[in-house]
Amino acid sequence: MAEIEPILKDRYEVIVIGAGIGGLSAGAVLARQGADVLVIEQSNQPGGCCSSLRVGDFTFDIAASVLNGFGRVGFHVMRTLFDFLGQQVEIIRRDSAYTLHFGESHLEFHTDRHAFTAELGALFPQQAGSVLSYMKDLDHLYHTVLDMSGPPRPAGDETRLEKLGLLSRHPSSFLRNSRLRKTSAGQLLARRVDDPSVTAFFAADAAYSAGYDIDELPAAHAALFFIDRHVGGTYHAIGSAQQIADKLEKGLNESGGRILYRRAVDELLVQGGRVLGVRLSGGRTIAADMVVSAISVRELMNRMIPTGELKPQTAEWARALEPARGALGIYMGVPEAAVPEGFNPNTVLVTDPEKDPSDFISVVIPSLFDPNLSPEGYHSLTVHATCAPGSWPRHDEAEYQSAGYTARRKSEVASVLARLSVLLPELEESALVKQVVTPSTFGKILGREGGAFAGPRVPGGSPAGSVTDVKGLLLAGDSTFFGRGVAEAAASGIHCALVALGQLGFRRPRFHNVKESFVLETVPMRPEISRGSVVDSISAVLESHRCLRCPDAPCMASCPCEVDVPNFIRRIAVADFAGAARLVREANVLGEVCGLVCPVAALCEGSCRRGSMDTALKIGQLEAFTCGYARGSEGLPRFHKQPSKGRVAVVGSGPAGLACARDLRLMGYGVELFDEGVEPGGLPYRAMTELRLNKQILMREVEGALAPGTGFRGNLSFGDDINLESLWRMGFSAIFIAPGLQDIERLGVEGADLPGVIDALSFLDAARKRVKREMTSSVAVVGDGNVAYDSAVLASHLGAGHVYLISHSDIDEEGPDRDRIATMRERGIEILTKRALLAISGEGRVEAIEVTHDADVSDGSGKKKEEPRIVAVGTVIFAGKRVLSQDLKEYLAGQMKLDAGGTVIVDPLTMATSREGVFAGGEIAGASSTVVA
Repeated sequence: MAEIEPILKDRYEVIVIGAGIGGLSAGAVLARQGADVLVIEQSNQPGGCCSSLRVGDFTFDIAASVLNGFGRVGFHVMRTLFDFLGQQVEIIRRDSAYTLHFGESHLEFHTDRHAFTAELGALFPQQAGSVLSYMKDLDHLYHTVLDMSGPPRPAGDETRLEKLGLLSRHPSSFLRNSRLRKTSAGQLLARRVDDPSVTAFFAADAAYSAGYDIDELPAAHAALFFIDRHVGGTYHAIGSAQQIADKLEKGLNESGGRILYRRAVDELLVQGGRVLGVRLSGGRTIAADMVVSAISVRELMNRMIPTGELKPQTAEWARALEPARGALGIYMGVPEAAVPEGFNPNTVLVTDPEKDPSDFISVVIPSLFDPNLSPEGYHSLTVHATCAPGSWPRHDEAEYQSAGYTARRKSEVASVLARLSVLLPELEESALVKQVVTPSTFGKILGREGGAFAGPRVPGGSPAGSVTDVKGLLLAGDSTFFGRGVAEAAASGIHCALVALGQLGFRRPRFHNVKESFVLETVPMRPEISRGSVVDSISAVLESHRCLRCPDAPCMASCPCEVDVPNFIRRIAVADFAGAARLVREANVLGEVCGLVCPVAALCEGSCRRGSMDTALKIGQLEAFTCGYARGSEGLPRFHKQPSKGRVAVVGSGPAGLACARDLRLMGYGVELFDEGVEPGGLPYRAMTELRLNKQILMREVEGALAPGTGFRGNLSFGDDINLESLWRMGFSAIFIAPGLQDIERLGVEGADLPGVIDALSFLDAARKRVKREMTSSVAVVGDGNVAYDSAVLASHLGAGHVYLISHSDIDEEGPDRDRIATMRERGIEILTKRALLAISGEGRVEAIEVTHDADVSDGSGKKKEEPRIVAVGTVIFAGKRVLSQDLKEYLAGQMKLDAGGTVIVDPLTMATSREGVFAGGEIAGASSTVVA
């Protein structure tokens, strides 16, 4: 099946490239202030390094785990951001940032500064005074940074008025900030300390905390990392760091923003020194007034900006950038006994600090205090080991996944675990699950060159600012002056958004302290396990937590509409029901209906890997509940306000017609729907009984699909009241026909014209219209599939004492229709399989039918003969093959090419018929009879 192209506008006010924390923060603030924002992310989920993965019931933070910026004081940028967006986030405060094993020594980084400095002085007694002086230097610089609303920024990032304002409010801080603008943390340390072991210690701390060498890390950034963990504190997000990204995405969604996953930007469209938009992989272009890049500045400037659009000095600076260190990740589920008592959940091991203090192994075990992350009796343990830049092949190179690559991965993992055995000796042997991610794979899933966990190494320690040479192009994320770290990346996104708002002419927000913060410091509890059906928001959230978030998403691949199942379920997990419903409906116009009537066991749920562990995720119930919960405009995709691209006629208002009409409106076309029924809805409206689908649900979904600008004309028969020629005369630019198969092939048996023989579609339609029908005591329904099953159940419901279902094929009691077959069994419907109808008999009306016997009897010659069976019934409901009406078939045959079965022949990619300007879809173009197809 061809990949379904997402419905996007031709132009957005702001396009953000990358859904890491910097990009999400910028996008969320911009959207909150009213900007029309599209975020493009090449991965399958938001967060970048601040995201998580699952292996079975174990959850692991991909990279970031220890968080800062959530304190009530100090550098509280995360608390400010979430309060501004109104998004509740639950966190755990930690008394210890981490423990550093440094050669033969170790030191715990307590949040209590006095305890930390005392132990630090004891570790280096000969340099205790010098170390204390250095810490005081950082403390003064830290408060300078807070006064200046962040580290020193390039001159182009602030207006002259802003600089004067800072100078008038904080004159001493402004001057100190200016003096230290180009001073590195290493240079500041060298003024106080001359002991190589002390320098190596702080270099190891810088490498782990900030991702940079101490001589490359600006002193102002070092002050944020080193001091704020004592002032603001360190935290973990309950349920993994993914919660941070998910709540930022929720804030973006609630303000009308949009995130596009699994799409890469290949090139920026730049002309005359101004950015015009982006070109996606595959060639699609999208215009924008402004572009925010939250990806590696090295990747952006050296690959994505056309040659000649950067100033020579900027281009030279970009070419001199080098990727930062990568990391090898090992994610393990281990028994509790494998973790020694008293082990710090955040531990770093530097084996040989004198040789290379930035060569470290980190161990994170957040399940020691958060039971959400692992099954009872086990822990989720993450190991990261640094790797030299460029030491692993790129994921798009031939060597990736080769035999040599696989052997090296195995060897590297063994080496890392051997080094770690001094702290965790039973790790390798006790692992229940283990997943390894090399820098090559990190580069693939995170879009990071070489799997780097920080922005590129900057020559001279002069990071980029938000403003670039290209007008309308801004930067956010860890490639900018803020550097690595979740809080620092968020701060870069906020700053970038403020610059963008000023350039776009929007009102810039003021960030105020609120009385009741949305940041909740709480104690995590072991989560409940979903036990029953999805009936409310609580059970929906519980069920969503069972999702394994498979990167290849087999559930999505099994859905004919390619609904982004993992992401809509991930949004449910943070109670973003409107965002989840919108994501479903972007792909499926009848999301709630399909959640209720889809054969999910044969589609998404049948492919769910959770089913091999216990039971498949209740995807259909989650989809139906979510779309029913967010039934208003907040749960619908955003439409163009006024159609501007011409008019299209859509014939047929069933699922195919509604989907086409809705998508055309999203793209800015005017649409007119034509249908032979008096109400829109097609076959589901006509043939689905209240026993199977509540009429109000269907009409609510249809109303949501008929956006402003979509007209409807009913009671018009295509080929008779209207035709292609009349539609062309009305001025339509194109025509899409999807009238469905509205007739049932006539019975070719004796007695088919007797009173009491009913067409199943007419029978079901009459029930929809509440036409009262008296049923005979015995009824036979002849046929297979949904229409036959619905007819049998309805006949029983209307009072038939004995109902037979006569099926030509065998029926799989455990197949995709097992629930509906079970319903028929419960109602006492007798199912006769592998039968053929031979005749209908009766005097004046139906009295009996003659069918083949189930068991073929041999006549002794090796041949088999059919032994008929007489079944006494007063009504026969025929639910055989659905076909085009003869009149419509004859009309279409004179207009376009049909196959031998009467199906319209279409191009499988474009759905174009042989008639220019005419397209076809739904059952007349070969789609299966399910609503979702």
